[in-house]
Amino acid sequence: MPSHRSPDPLRRPLRGIAAAVREGSLDPDDLAERARAAAEAAAGLNAFTVVASGGAAQRTGPLAGVPFAAKDAIATRDLPTCAASPALAGWTVGEDAAAIRLLREAGATLIGKANMHELSFGVTSNNAAFGPVRNPYAGDRIAGGSSGGSAVAVAVGAAAFALAADTGGSARIPAAHCGLTGFRPSSGRWPDAGLIKVSPTRDTIGAIVRHADDGLLLDEILTGDGAMPSVPALRDLRIGLLRAGETDDVAADLAAIVNGFVDRLRSAGAAIVELDASALFELEAQCGFPIALHEARIELMALAGDLGIGFAEFAARIASPDVRAIVGGLAESGDPQLYDTAIAVTRPALQRAYEDLFKGVDVLVMPATPLTAARIGEDDTVTLNGRQVPTFPTYARLTSPASVAGVPSVSIPVGRTADGLPVGLLVEGRAGSDRALLAAAGALGAVAEPIPDP
Repeated sequence: MPSHRSPDPLRRPLRGIAAAVREGSLDPDDLAERARAAAEAAAGLNAFTVVASGGAAQRTGPLAGVPFAAKDAIATRDLPTCAASPALAGWTVGEDAAAIRLLREAGATLIGKANMHELSFGVTSNNAAFGPVRNPYAGDRIAGGSSGGSAVAVAVGAAAFALAADTGGSARIPAAHCGLTGFRPSSGRWPDAGLIKVSPTRDTIGAIVRHADDGLLLDEILTGDGAMPSVPALRDLRIGLLRAGETDDVAADLAAIVNGFVDRLRSAGAAIVELDASALFELEAQCGFPIALHEARIELMALAGDLGIGFAEFAARIASPDVRAIVGGLAESGDPQLYDTAIAVTRPALQRAYEDLFKGVDVLVMPATPLTAARIGEDDTVTLNGRQVPTFPTYARLTSPASVAGVPSVSIPVGRTADGLPVGLLVEGRAGSDRALLAAAGALGAVAEPIPDP
């Protein structure tokens, strides 16, 4: 995507930062100190649960000296990992998550652990233990969730990129709210050992970056797939514009930005094909929550066992009322038949529905969220088109089908509303087409007006 010009080297593309470190024109220790200073300057936004105190940065590797942040649900050997929850206070892990290890081996410098919606159970990152993550474009607004701190860390220049984790939109929603690019890879593509999971079927580690090419570099490091896809010309792209009640029921100001961007794509020569997406949302509604809740119960019960406490005590330690209520409700066993049907029948049908949509197009697009960032505290309901709607399912409504199906999905910034809040567009591809999707997302993002730094 185009970016607002800034003298801050941490806002450059990742390849350029690392190349400058390797050739000696940037000092990696200075970069790390710059990132820590930015984290301190933006402390009121509550982006971090902990910031690393220092240490020598590396000068070699494809990410030489590049500072990054990691969602607090991703294990680190030298910084606490508690998923931003007192329920895990004092819990220790002996080694880095696989993704963290690979990034460090590539030369990256971990600056700190990013704040998040407690235990990943939410979309606002309004965290009662570490403070609400505040949107850098409007401090009374949410940053999105659950990886809200990861997005804010990148937006304010406290990290050149950040690892996120995405169960139902947790990498893409914060990116959309903070004017960044959020990438959810195909399920199983990126290593997830060391991630505190909500739902293994739906979860993946992802990334929040400034440029689509940054996602390509991270994907290469984390998968070993170095194939460089050609960047498509817009006139050669067939873009499926998803239409359904869910994609049309979005706030008017956000819709105007998205529709204006689609018109720019059309003017640039892209073929825009309107597609009926109702099957995606109908099937996701049948299987998304049954999968997530069944698997979350298993994951959290195992986590309580690792802590040596009962599940009721684990739930009681949770600070955020909304999360405590959800987790407490998981104590009762669900319907295993409902879960089995969701996994064996409905989810495969959802994956086939995606494949059917891709038969005549290269990528699918739709708004990333139905509305821009809500005010902090609107945890239960938000106002959408004049009516009160539930916060959690509303914000995850458009991102969730890709998470359940396991297809790759990118949110790119496409503009800001009159009140200055960023708007994101989802760009989705076939399962396994991650690198081609990122290249296409970069081509689409090049048409967007740059979003100024906060």
